[in-house]
Amino acid sequence: MRQQKQERSLAPFLRQIRPLGLLYGIVVLRDYVRMSMTSFLPLLLTAAGHSLLVGGLTVSLFSLAGAIGGIVGGYLSDRWGRKEMLIVSSGLVSPFFLGFFSLEGMAAFCSLLLGSVCIQSASSVVVAYAQELVPERTGTVSSLVMGFGWGMAALALPLTGSLADTYGIATTLKGLSLLPLLGMGLALALPRTPRVLNEEGKE
Repeated sequence: MRQQKQERSLAPFLRQIRPLGLLYGIVVLRDYVRMSMTSFLPLLLTAAGHSLLVGGLTVSLFSLAGAIGGIVGGYLSDRWGRKEMLIVSSGLVSPFFLGFFSLEGMAAFCSLLLGSVCIQSASSVVVAYAQELVPERTGTVSSLVMGFGWGMAALALPLTGSLADTYGIATTLKGLSLLPLLGMGLALALPRTPRVLNEEGKE
């Protein structure tokens, strides 16, 4: 009896294990890049001759832009679709972050903030996507995507430090800026959620 209940409780996850794995990969990749940028931006800026005040202010504005991105991403995903939003935002992160390293002055700063908007725009989208995939266990899938995914990204930060010691902070962050393109590939492989399929069927 207990075994049957356990099998029934696991069934929703097993049916959606592939798309949940893709979502999990997107979260880990994007949050790893975001956390690396947040952690190493002050060091990068001070090494370039800027003050600690400029470094701290840049990180604060980077985080604020990300918060705005989360709101914008949720709104646009309701209009365009979850999958479409993940694809577009993932594709825009790398050009904006790379623009920060290739441009100068205010243009570089704006490119950095736009990259933060794009990379954080997926934060609410992936949670909503996971909940639509497994509507029977919304709380569980939310905790897996948010808590476990973010935790794994944080655990990877020492790797960024090791790479920065070997290749330099700027080179390392440039390389990490390409990772969201891999997330874009994962997003392209995502299926439509049952809710979207039902809405398309009604049309």
